[in-house]
Amino acid sequence: MSRKLFSSLVLALGAMAFQPSGAAWADPVSFTPLPAVPFDYAQDPNPKGIDGNRIVGTYYDDDAGYDYGFYYDGSTFTSLGEDVYAEGISGNTIVGSVGSQGFTYDISSQQFQYFDRPGANATRFEGIDGSNIVGWSYDGVAAWTGFLYDGGAFTPIDASGSLGASNTFATAIYGDFIGGYYTKSLWYQYSPFVYQISTGDFLDVTLPDEFGATSSQVTGISDQIMVGTYYSSVDSARHAWVYDLAEGQVYSVNATGSDPSSSNDTGGASGNKFVGYANDLSYTQFGYVATFSAVPEIDPAGMGSVAALVTGALGLIERRRLKAKMAA
Repeated sequence: MSRKLFSSLVLALGAMAFQPSGAAWADPVSFTPLPAVPFDYAQDPNPKGIDGNRIVGTYYDDDAGYDYGFYYDGSTFTSLGEDVYAEGISGNTIVGSVGSQGFTYDISSQQFQYFDRPGANATRFEGIDGSNIVGWSYDGVAAWTGFLYDGGAFTPIDASGSLGASNTFATAIYGDFIGGYYTKSLWYQYSPFVYQISTGDFLDVTLPDEFGATSSQVTGISDQIMVGTYYSSVDSARHAWVYDLAEGQVYSVNATGSDPSSSNDTGGASGNKFVGYANDLSYTQFGYVATFSAVPEIDPAGMGSVAALVTGALGLIERRRLKAKMAA
């Protein structure tokens, strides 16, 4: 699906709640364990960002007692250093946070650059697409506010007006769209959202009732899928969810070999892949790369995928009418 067609879809939706039409308690996803991080005392791998076959994230050094960032190019791991939280990757750039600052890391030059949002006590970089970076910052008083950083200026992403949020966290970006979550009165109850940059519209993402989600967030967006995590009141466990943009279908998934009563967490997305971590039956944490296989073949013009998403998600426009409109 092209970004232009994807943008036209959300323009049609406007500021309405974004509620997937169908839910499936199935795993249309194949999970591949991330190779063991090959550094001494490394454990608890947490993949956070993906771009093609390249992955970034963190691991815990059981000897030093600190988290370390890592970059995996598909064959080799590189440690990014102590207290480095690598969160996203796009092209030659890794983003994340260290201490109270956001950072960019140039893979070729192996150089860090550090950033502070003006007026903020703490700045976190969470996701990147090209030259655009999203994250959040703390004002030093009471509120966390999301932002978009385009390499020159920080633009606030604040859901307090549209969604009544007390805190807004921007975690993922793809083209014209930012994903994340917000909180209201209760800090631990997350609500997911999608924000369109060009219009300034927030879309409240609502998971199907049968999931029993009491807290959820968006962690990744690509041209094919949107992914996140939720806490379920059905089994008191954390699960991953995947939304198929082409078919308007949302799935609750657990990593192969994981303990379904424990944590299944997601990170970023790229194409039909996403990363995350889970705990196995002995409660040992492992990282994974997941491939979503239920994405149908998209017709050359991209019309069918957009029509399916519109009719599947909200039933707003009859498929043939939408195709005719786009063809014109």
